[in-house]
Amino acid sequence: MTSLSCQSLDVSIAGKAICNTLDLQLEAGQFWGLLGPNGIGKTTLLKCMAGLLGPNSGRVLLAGQAIEKLPRRGVA
Repeated sequence: MTSLSCQSLDVSIAGKAICNTLDLQLEAGQFWGLLGPNGIGKTTLLKCMAGLLGPNSGRVLLAGQAIEKLPRRGVA
């Protein structure tokens, strides 16, 4: 099964921290929600987890491989 994981992920936008040292493991078949007020960075975090934006530090892994090193078609 495919998993998506974040390891010690730090993400910020315009100098404002969105998350610090996020450790998260998502498995195939699970359903998750991300809630928060407008402008807090939900979309930025999701873009980082999708490999569209780079994190300040930490890693995003898809099936155990660094997402930024996978071909976009493979990530899709």
